[in-house]
Amino acid sequence: MTIVVGTPGELNISNSLVEGFFAAHWTRPIALAEPSFSRWQFAMAPSAKGLNQSIVAYDSEKRKVAGVMGLTPRPFYLAEVERSAAELTTWIVAEDYRRSGAGAKILSAIMSRYDVLIGMGISSMALPIYLRSGFRYLRAIPRFVRVLNVECAARFGNITPVGRKLIRFSQPIAPTYSLSDQPARDIFERMKVRLNLFSRDVDHLKWRYETHPFFAYKTFTIASCGGEAFVAVRMESAVPGLRVLHVIDCFGDEAAMPGAVSFLEDYARSVDADFCDFYSTSAYLNRFFLSAYWHSTVDDLDIQLPHLFHPVEMRDPATTSLIYWCRDSMVDMADFGRLYISKQDADFDRPVLSAKDY
Repeated sequence: MTIVVGTPGELNISNSLVEGFFAAHWTRPIALAEPSFSRWQFAMAPSAKGLNQSIVAYDSEKRKVAGVMGLTPRPFYLAEVERSAAELTTWIVAEDYRRSGAGAKILSAIMSRYDVLIGMGISSMALPIYLRSGFRYLRAIPRFVRVLNVECAARFGNITPVGRKLIRFSQPIAPTYSLSDQPARDIFERMKVRLNLFSRDVDHLKWRYETHPFFAYKTFTIASCGGEAFVAVRMESAVPGLRVLHVIDCFGDEAAMPGAVSFLEDYARSVDADFCDFYSTSAYLNRFFLSAYWHSTVDDLDIQLPHLFHPVEMRDPATTSLIYWCRDSMVDMADFGRLYISKQDADFDRPVLSAKDY
């Protein structure tokens, strides 16, 4: 057995072979096996330069794929310095190669190519390998919810009598705001000083929100109290009887953040959302949601809402996990005041397919 690792192009194998591997070795239909989504995720990202940069373990003797780590290269700004980085998506090793070292070779190859790596939704099987390789683990990314239709939300989740009372709280003074034509790139340039985050420059925002092959996103620039904030949202309406507004991105100037949170609630009401949710690791940003009486699914046990929707599923905690690594500055990477990872990042907002989608 001879296992070699590299990108599909380096190994001279087709993207369709990689897509077929995802289809064959994932327990249910996966979007990464669908050519249009795979191309968007792995080749259309600005830093991918039109080529699938995922790392493949390939058995050159048997001429078959042994494992794949889906990977999207994307600059990361850490302590105001641009780093070579990648978002890690689905990591699969075929069952008959589990003891071959293929998985470790994949991870080692990735760590040799990038300075910063981040992934979400880590399985119990993969976690020990990450930890042995120097990654750090966050079991529960903070997730905040704002319930607008209590009766509907309660049918799908678990809201106690105390939770029902807590939901009645609202911001004591809702800040005024307006929609602005301020370019999102200017906000991002200012945020690079305040936050540690993946690039949200013009090219990456266009790729992420305008060219997605499955989802329709709406983006807004909010002006409030002399500052600006960027907001991206998507409506989850595939579940009969439930409408969820996913806040995919929300960042901006300190002065504008209360107005941005107020806008989100008003917008959610205008589109008849039953509740909103927002995943964010950054304490700098999360304080604005907490002060506006959004509820933490990690800490507010009286208000628990589904984390998964295809099908609807309750988990404890009702969020997902995070692994993170930096070659030479783990102190900065572990700063959860500054580190901003949201549903925008690391393939966390991936469509879920059914058999009929193939």
